[in-house]
Amino acid sequence: MVVGLPGDLLHCLADWADGVKGKLMEKADPILTSAINGVKGFFHKRLGIGGGDPIDLAHSLRGMVPPHVRVALIENYLATSNRATASLFAELSRNLGGPQWVVAHSQGNLITANALWAMVIAHGESSLENMKVYSLASPSPAWPMGIRGGRRKVYGHEDDVVTFADPHNWTFITRRIADGKYGRTAGDWRMFGQVGIGGHDIKRNMLLNFAYRIRSDLGLPLFDGVLPTVQ
Repeated sequence: MVVGLPGDLLHCLADWADGVKGKLMEKADPILTSAINGVKGFFHKRLGIGGGDPIDLAHSLRGMVPPHVRVALIENYLATSNRATASLFAELSRNLGGPQWVVAHSQGNLITANALWAMVIAHGESSLENMKVYSLASPSPAWPMGIRGGRRKVYGHEDDVVTFADPHNWTFITRRIADGKYGRTAGDWRMFGQVGIGGHDIKRNMLLNFAYRIRSDLGLPLFDGVLPTVQ
């Protein structure tokens, strides 16, 4: 256990860094696309020729590689870094276009976020349109833009040491930015009573809220005010 814990922590740090790299690439894409189109427009104007269609950098790069090759390359890369991420990516790819729901807790959020980054690279952001993620106690610092807009529901507490790995939970900063718009947590877990170790456990508050939400989304009857029994 002692030997395995440091290794697992290092694995989490590597997955965390992969999420940051994914967000940096996502942020860089429109900047580079705009710069390329600006240069293209400048020369077209100087040469007196039509500008043509604007270039979408990410789409253009993706189109240079056949879909089956893109998927194979990403699967091979993920298999060497995190086999759980590789397995989830393969499952999501096999069911591309259909409704897909993922429930993730703690480290599982790093795996899920990175699998979604892989989906965007392999298939484009539109591949996330039919997905929904229930994110519990997440340390993941970055998710693709395509999973926003109600497609990801967050459950967690700002003072959970695990969720504190997500900069969106740094309330000393987020509360000063856009009136807390960028925060992702439900506040101090202690206001809800004892919910486990430092608010990371899901046996009470998070599980209750999650259970109601997912049953509602599935069209199942609610609990009529009775707390779900957790074993």
